[in-house]
Amino acid sequence: MDGMLQQAIADARQSHDRVLQQEALAWLWICCPDVADDLHLPRPKLLKAQFAVVAYADRYAAA
Repeated sequence: MDGMLQQAIADARQSHDRVLQQEALAWLWICCPDVADDLHLPRPKLLKAQFAVVAYADRYAAA
């Protein structure tokens, strides 16, 4: 989990790939809301954040 948390923070702070950024933000706000709040990360701009969380987790499941 620590590796994925660090990766999600890095992905949420980048701006090159907006889809990846929004997925990471959704994952952080749903799975680690205290971390997202402490880092003052914006909330994802997604209507269906749960799908972004699954997509983000799937992206790194093989890693």
